[in-house]
Amino acid sequence: DKLDSIASRLRHLSESATCLERFDVLPHILMLGPPNAGKSSLMNRLSGTRRAICAAAAGTTRDVLSAPIRLDRGEAILLDSAGVDDCLDEITALAREGALAAAERVDAVCLVFDLTAPFDAGFVERIRRLAVPRTLIAANKCDLVTPKQAAEASKRLEGCGLGPVCVTSALDGAGIDELRRALTEAVARTGGTTLGESVLITERQREAVHGAIGAIARASALARSAEQTADCAELVAFELRDALDRLGTVSGDVTTEDLLGQVFASFCIGK
Repeated sequence: DKLDSIASRLRHLSESATCLERFDVLPHILMLGPPNAGKSSLMNRLSGTRRAICAAAAGTTRDVLSAPIRLDRGEAILLDSAGVDDCLDEITALAREGALAAAERVDAVCLVFDLTAPFDAGFVERIRRLAVPRTLIAANKCDLVTPKQAAEASKRLEGCGLGPVCVTSALDGAGIDELRRALTEAVARTGGTTLGESVLITERQREAVHGAIGAIARASALARSAEQTADCAELVAFELRDALDRLGTVSGDVTTEDLLGQVFASFCIGK
């Protein structure tokens, strides 16, 4: 019975889904790079907020900041950290060590490079010495260089062997969708608290799914108890509409007469 099959799949979804309110189980991605590479600007662009302060002066970020971001599948927590350089200032050095320590505790690290700055081989070697599960690169500020310069720098960064390279501009949004896809892929491969194939839902959405399961079960029972579809069509339609409306609160879709028509055309109700 197709209705029972749908109810079973929804039940599996509800049981296997991760509750979105539990931010501790969301994957964590750290933005790491030299000072003034544009980490904070990328964080603001990806999260759609002004969580991090952006300024032309290097070293604006000292503490590790966090913000939830939407990926292609589910959500993650994005962390913005202090710039990594060889500055001997005590406070800056402490912030740098905190950023490097955080890199070994997250699910993935997004290395941010400034395309307008000279290639920092020392930073690359420092990253290679860390126990980082997975890395990728955001070659930022592409709006300030020519396409040829961006391509040449991207090729050199790919040769570092630190993961895929996304050419981006936090200022105008170029490459942000590609970076979001790369972040999704990065956390999907690391295991542990990552997204994998799980679905993230809120407690309200879980209740809506449970309500839909109940409505589908009632529709199925009505259909099995009737000799002919016409005998219970209105009641079955009511239950299916209730299920669709509840699922619509999860997906954002609106129940339509056409959708109900497709349901009745697909299921052999009452047979």
